[in-house]
Amino acid sequence: MSSGKTIVWFRRDLRIEDNPALAAAARDGSVFPVYIWCPEEEGQFYPGRVSRWWLKQSLAHLEQSLKSLGAELVMIKTQSTLSALLDCIKATEATRVVVNRLYDPVSLVRDHSIKEKLAEVGISVQSYNGDLLYEPWEIYDEEG
Repeated sequence: MSSGKTIVWFRRDLRIEDNPALAAAARDGSVFPVYIWCPEEEGQFYPGRVSRWWLKQSLAHLEQSLKSLGAELVMIKTQSTLSALLDCIKATEATRVVVNRLYDPVSLVRDHSIKEKLAEVGISVQSYNGDLLYEPWEIYDEEG
């Protein structure tokens, strides 16, 4: 069992069922669920009005689902995801961050940078496949 709190960083996977990051954190002990919205980092993928409506409804449902498990979802709007995560780590004394992977180009670059910076301050980051049957690097053609 982990000695510290684990931050579950929710993004597009706004569910408690079939959520590998949440399940991994729960197995290890104390869980701190957080949703961070940073419109400045969305770039060309900034959500439109209908997507923002869906997000609001999905966050409300996730919040209720987590409450039924005795956890409280913290929602943060920020100009820097990294800063928000560092603030959460400091406030909760978390030792680990878990997240389900995203595969779009903006998220890949951001996530790699965040993982490196958190590792520099001694925070473990684990990512999980929460969306795909197979990871892209597990698929081979006839030539390997």
